[in-house]
Amino acid sequence: MCSCFMGVDLDVTATPQHIDNYSGYLTDQFLTRAWNKRTDKYGGDLKGRMTFLFEMMDAVRAKCGPDFPIILKITIDHCYPENPEYRTLEEGLEMCRLLKEHGGFDALHLDRGCYEKYWFQIPTTYEEKGINLDAYKQVKAIMGDIPILGHGKLNDPAVAEKAIEDGCLDIVLLGKQLLYTARQKDGVLTLDVPAEVATFRTTIEDMQTLQANGVKTLVLVTEKNTTTLNLSLLCEGQKSGTRAD
Repeated sequence: MCSCFMGVDLDVTATPQHIDNYSGYLTDQFLTRAWNKRTDKYGGDLKGRMTFLFEMMDAVRAKCGPDFPIILKITIDHCYPENPEYRTLEEGLEMCRLLKEHGGFDALHLDRGCYEKYWFQIPTTYEEKGINLDAYKQVKAIMGDIPILGHGKLNDPAVAEKAIEDGCLDIVLLGKQLLYTARQKDGVLTLDVPAEVATFRTTIEDMQTLQANGVKTLVLVTEKNTTTLNLSLLCEGQKSGTRAD
């Protein structure tokens, strides 16, 4: 919880503090029946299991003051029906209702999945675009004016824009997608790939999307070499889900 106070003494009041309560980490363990077997006030029903989070939120707010922006990150659905004690979307939505009732935060960062279903947290090449948006929209309907942040295969600008237009999210979050510096000129898209990125993975569907946006050639530039890909040759006769490494 100490990280929640970073920046306070420096009076960097425009820097939001992120309180993480997701993916099986400590606070998520308190929130989840699979791990929380306590019989005191910190266990029991959902509201009891949320007591630790509420007390932590209140402590952060008391330390940071009423005007300091606080963002909560929560897992709304572990996506693991094989274990009924993991969080379902139904319970996640109820958790959002209780969070809204309690207050004390300024925005909500949504997450789905768990270690057993990691591809909801960090979607692979094979997951559909906007994999989490249907669930996010249900949360947004509950939270009203509280800003909702979300991630999950939103690297297609059209999908990201539609997520906001459709009321699924207020802010789209990107991570790995920002590792590459992209330049486009005359049908050639050049990506500068950082040295720490071991591989470049995409699908034929992604390449077909590039083609639809006027890209004919993809150039990957690393410190050691340059690779040029002709999208027409790569995509010809291929199925959309085919992986291209």
